[in-house]
This record gives sequence, structure tokens and C-alpha cells, in this order.
Amino acid sequence: MGTNWMTVRMVSDRSRWALAGILLLLVAIVLVPRAAAQGVDEEARTIAKQLQCPVCEGISVADSPSPLATQMREVIREKLAAGEGREEILRYFAERYGETVLGSPPIRGFTAIAWVMPYLGLLAAVGFVVWAVRRRSGDPLPKESVDPSLDRYVEEVDRVFNRVRDEPLR
Repeated sequence: MGTNWMTVRMVSDRSRWALAGILLLLVAIVLVPRAAAQGVDEEARTIAKQLQCPVCEGISVADSPSPLATQMREVIREKLAAGEGREEILRYFAERYGETVLGSPPIRGFTAIAWVMPYLGLLAAVGFVVWAVRRRSGDPLPKESVDPSLDRYVEEVDRVFNRVRDEPLR
């Protein structure tokens, strides 16, 4: 009788482990495609944010409520499911709608100038400020350009300026 009980207990332990394994397998079968679908949806949303809606001005395909944007999002999902990469999908839409559909157009031709000009403008502005400061830091009026008859007035202005400069502000 003791042996029978042990045999039943061993069988029941094995069946519990088998049942747990089957349950784990079923959970994995259900959850893995869902996680993969979430990964595809996230990637599709990322790509859709990089595309401008051809119908709505200034709105990405990811945020646009237009029917065309809805179709574009579906095409993105289909292409991702087919194994196409981000660059291929972006190229597909650029060929179909023109480069204006891209959120950030490629840097070549005229767009290269558009990308570089703000930096060149900033560099020119900084160069101008440095030039202006250096020019003003020198003596404002060279001694040769001052009329000799104004020397005593210039000396008086210098004395008053030096006295006032050292006084504290009230």
C-alpha cells in the first residue's frame, strides 16, 4: 500500500510539472506575438513621426487625423511586417510624395545650404561683435584728429570724467 501511494504521488508530481510546462508554453504563445506587435507598433509610430502629412500642414503622419495619414500608418505597419527597414520605408514615401514629406530632408543640394546658413550667420554675427568690440576698445579719438585749440576743454572733460568715474552710484 505504501508503494502505491508513492507511485500515485510521483505520477501526480509529474503531471503537475507537465501541466505547468504546458501552461507556460501557452502563455508564451499568447504573449510573444503581442510583444512583437507592440514592437512593430512602436517602430511604426517612430517612422510616422518622421513623416509630414501631405494633407495637414505642419503635422506628422503619427498625429494627423486625416484618412491619408491613416493609410500611410497602415502602409508603414505592412512594410515593417514584411521586413523592410526604416530607411527603405522613408525612401518609399519620399519617392511617392516628394522629399517635402520627410520631417528632416536629406542634406544635399539646396537643403545643404539651408542646413549650413544658420551656422554661418551665427559665425558672422560673432565675428562682427568681436570686430566691433576690438575697434571700440582702442582710443576713441586719435590725438592727431583733435583740434589743438580744444586741448584745454578736452583736458577738463578728462578730469571730470576721472573724478565722476571713481564716485559710487547713488
